[in-house]
Amino acid sequence: MRRLHQPRVVPRPQIPRPRTIVVDGDTIPEDIPEDYRDIYQSNWRAIRTHFHIGNTVQERYTFRIPDQSMIDQGLESLWPYFRENIFQRQRQPFKIRVAFGFILRHEGNEDDSPVLYRYFHPDNHSDYLYLGPETICDRTEFDQFLIDIQRKNIRQWSDRLKSESAWVVESICNVEFYINPLRYIPIDIPEALPEFIISNVFD
Repeated sequence: MRRLHQPRVVPRPQIPRPRTIVVDGDTIPEDIPEDYRDIYQSNWRAIRTHFHIGNTVQERYTFRIPDQSMIDQGLESLWPYFRENIFQRQRQPFKIRVAFGFILRHEGNEDDSPVLYRYFHPDNHSDYLYLGPETICDRTEFDQFLIDIQRKNIRQWSDRLKSESAWVVESICNVEFYINPLRYIPIDIPEALPEFIISNVFD
């Protein structure tokens, strides 16, 4: 009897599922100054180090800044951590934006505002350190992006960003990187990307 041909079953490619990696845990560290503990506790889920990965449209990497002296150094001490947790996770070139979250202090009297501190969380395109995204194809370009951040006066930028004159920037507590993967293009390719890809802007 002639055997019927059995079609070969081709497994479907594994599509990464969106997930969140929490690094800092659910409780604020003991070394947070007493004046800031309430505001950190109320906004800890946004401030703590955590990564939203696996989304094919946009990933978000949030890093808590534990020491304000890191701001004056352009976050250079965190560069190895950024390379390990952002760049090494990528499998294709990507567009990148960066924003910061900070604590504001009210300078007026208590009649103007009963709240002394509040947390400013980036939530729209005007809050990015750069207006347009940078395209990253290899490790060299990623490192150059970090150098560009170092050259920015982050404190001066954050002072200009605050929406109300009665509030001043007290401290910069976290940095967020927004990653938009460019699909179907392998990372570390030697050729430059076409202009229509580089000039594309993600809303």
